Formats: sequence, structure tokens, C-alpha cells
Amino acid sequence: YGAELGAFARCVRGLSGDGGGLSDPRLLDEARSLYDRYLGVYAENLLGAHRGGDSGAVFSRPLAFVAHSLVDMLAATGEARYRELLREAMDVLLTFQRAQSDVAGEPSAVFLMGQGGGSAVPFMDCHSAALLALVRAMPVLEDDRFAAALDLGLGAYCLATLRFELGRLRSKQDTVGVDFVDSAGKRRVMGGEWNFCAALTLRAFKALRRSRHPAIRAVEEKHRGRLDLLAAVMHDQIRRSLRPREGGALEVRTSVLSGEGNSETQPWAALALAEDALDD
Repeated sequence: YGAELGAFARCVRGLSGDGGGLSDPRLLDEARSLYDRYLGVYAENLLGAHRGGDSGAVFSRPLAFVAHSLVDMLAATGEARYRELLREAMDVLLTFQRAQSDVAGEPSAVFLMGQGGGSAVPFMDCHSAALLALVRAMPVLEDDRFAAALDLGLGAYCLATLRFELGRLRSKQDTVGVDFVDSAGKRRVMGGEWNFCAALTLRAFKALRRSRHPAIRAVEEKHRGRLDLLAAVMHDQIRRSLRPREGGALEVRTSVLSGEGNSETQPWAALALAEDALDD
């Protein structure tokens, strides 16, 4: 749901003329009306349930993209209400953060998918979406918690060699993952063998590198060497997943072993690889 809100917000931002988009008042009003309507639905039915104590009402990845959308709406309109809604969304997002120690005993943290039962796991797409939201929200809200959470979250990424199975296909894959300690105290890795996970992570890394905010730049400089290595592995994974299509086009398959792409992998990969995805 959050990604859809992000799409409407990006339409509003583009139609308002930001980022070189075409200014169209009629379409702008329609896109903004749709955005506000669906944001209200999300706030009433999901954030409202979360505030009421339903730990399973909200998941971190959609919430991260709600925050992502609010940054765009604020950039497009300048309206203070979007800043206040962004502050609330980020406050809730930070409740999904769980502190831990990495393999060297240094502090790190992961962002869980959900807060109850089997959803309390840091899937790589959820973790990376949260870090992307932190990068984008920091220049807007100037909250020192965001840089600290980003620093700890980057420390959770790791290189991993995993057994990957897809139907009858099986392989050993070198990939990037999220290192975490589960509720039983066992160290585990949530792998990024699916390309939408790698693409979301690359997009977060790219936004981190492009940020001009001093606190974000300091975090990026601290982790730069490791991030360069991790990014190279993920770029190679996507390269090995490309499939030529008619007319000189390229399709990003869902994984190295997959035979085709899908409607989630293709846009995530495109936004990760584009020079400027307006993620500032």
C-alpha cells in the first residue's frame, strides 16, 4: 500500500513541475486528491489500528514508503501538514528497529517486517526500505535519531553464501543479506537473492551517497568501503539476471535462477539503476 501512495506522490511532484516534470493543473489536482484520499484510508485503518494496540496492523516496508511519499508531497506543496504526518510515520517506523550486536560485537540494528509472531523478522526489503526512508526524512525533520538508526542499520548488512532453491533448480549463491540474531539467540541471515531485495538496497545506498545533508554524509563516509563492496555484489547479481528482449530491451529476472521478471522486480531495479530517481 505504501508503494502505491509513493507512486501517487511522485505523480504530484512531477506534475507540479519539480524534477523537470510537465506542469498540468488538472491532472495535478486529480493526483493530489487521490493521494490525500488513500493516505486518509491508510491513516484511519492501519495507523489507527496500530495506535489502538494492534501489533499486526502495520508492516515496516509499506510504512517506509508512506514516509517516502510524504517527503515528495512536502517537496511538491510545502504544506506543513505533510511534515507533521511524516513525523508521525517516522516515529512509528522507529518502533520496528531492534538493537543487536554484529559478528564483531559492535552495535548494529535491524528493522523488522512486523512486530508480532512470525513477522518479527528483518527481511532485507523491509530493512532497506526503512533505511531509504531515514535518508529522505532526515533533511526534512532534522531528527538526530535518524542518522543514528541509519548508522546502526548499515552495520547489519553482510556478505553471505546461501543455498538457493527455485523449483527443481538449486544453486550456491554469493549475495548480500541482513545479519541478525533471532529470538532464540541464533545468528541468522536474511538473504537478498531475490532481485527486488537487492534493488531496494541499491536504491537506499544510492540515496545515501547522493545526500547533501552533513549527518547523512558522515554516516556514508564511515561505511563507504563496505558499501562499495556490497553494492558491487548486488550489481553483479542483477547483471547475471538480465534477459534480452525484443527491440533491444532488457528484462531483469526475479533472480539469477528465474526464467522471467515480474511487476515488482522491474520497477525496483529501474529505480535502483537510474542516475536520478528524485530520492533527495
